[in-house]
Parts: sequence; structure tokens; C-alpha cells
Amino acid sequence: MAGIRDMMGLNKANFSTVEKDFSDITGRIMANETILKLLYFNSPDCLSNKNLVITPEIIEEITKDNLRIVPSVRVPENKGSYIIITFDSFVENPHNPEFMNNVILMDVLCPEDTWMMDSYMMRPFKIMHELQKMFHDKPLNGIGKVFFMGANLLNLGDYVGYQMAFSVINDV
Repeated sequence: MAGIRDMMGLNKANFSTVEKDFSDITGRIMANETILKLLYFNSPDCLSNKNLVITPEIIEEITKDNLRIVPSVRVPENKGSYIIITFDSFVENPHNPEFMNNVILMDVLCPEDTWMMDSYMMRPFKIMHELQKMFHDKPLNGIGKVFFMGANLLNLGDYVGYQMAFSVINDV
């Protein structure tokens, strides 16, 4: 049954852009060779070792195992790090009811024994740095921009990392 707001034509926002946003986000991540190496190769020198190359087969495996758009925890076959992308906290934009604001959560999880890399770099922070560079203050498919809000620790036993939160404000 239609609500009063629907009958009055006030609820025009819908979820039709989520699919496009997921596609945009995963496309940007899959185009970032640094993130792909950090997700797939567990060695401390994965960024400096010229012998570690991302092949089409590795990209297929990363797409299947290391980059998730379904919010589930499953250890990748290669025991690598992974990112889970979820959309949360949808609300109608008060200034433009044809669009919704929401939060994008990116869980960055790494096996605890792969955290330390060359030069005291830590794998989850390097991944988060790359994600923040790709998405903070950048547009998605809507009319607004994505803004980094913060990150909180996630400890799942052998996998430890952070949940990054980005707000999507669709204002004109």
C-alpha cells in the first residue's frame, strides 16, 4: 500500500543508482595496480618486487575472492587481503528529494601476519590510503561527492583491519 508521502509525490528517491555506484567503485579499485598487488600478494615486498605481476588470471581471482560487494566474510583461496564494500544508512536528501544520501563502508581486512611490509609500511594503511585518494572529495554517478568520514578497527581473529566510512551527499 502506498504511503502518504508516495501519494503526494514526495518519495522520488530510489535505489537505481546503487548498481552504477558499485560498478564505478569496483572499476576504480580494479584499475589501481597498487591495491591489486596489496590484496593478492602477501609478501612484504609486493610493491617493490618487479617479478610480482598482475595478470588477467589474477584479476579474475581478485574479482571473485578479494573484492566483495556482498557483505560476507570468507577467506580468499589465496589467503590474501580483501575489501568488502557495502552501502548503508540511506536517507532522502532534504534539499533534493529525487536523490538519497548514504554511507559507503569499505572493510579492509588483512591476514595479521601480512601487516608489516618494507620500510615499516603497514598493509591495511597503504590500502586505505589508496582508497581515500580514489574516493575522498570525488564524484560518483550521482550529482554529489564522496567524503571520507573515518575508520574503525575490525578484529576478526586471523584477519584484522579497518572499516572505512565515506558519506555520499547528493546536493546541487
